[in-house]
Amino acid sequence: MPVNPAYTSQTCHRCKVVDAHSRKSRAEFACTACEHTDHADVNAAKGILHAAGHAMTVCGDLAVGRSVKQEPASARAGAPTGVVAGRNPPALAVGEEVN
Repeated sequence: MPVNPAYTSQTCHRCKVVDAHSRKSRAEFACTACEHTDHADVNAAKGILHAAGHAMTVCGDLAVGRSVKQEPASARAGAPTGVVAGRNPPALAVGEEVN
């Protein structure tokens, strides 16, 4: 769905207030109404996603700086870190060699 890009860099994605003073710098966004802060581009991207009708992550962010690939909690329950039940090959016994 097309989204009009006008004022996306000045609009708070949380409270939807448009204010040129919220754009503190090229990289910094600080809403003058609700005091929400974010990287300016991330804030604008969230607003565009919302306007286009797209959902965001469960955490409510764009997963900037972290992996969005997460296993469901049920697959991780009881499994050691880095091991997903039913997806990893069986461990080798002591002294056993890989073919």
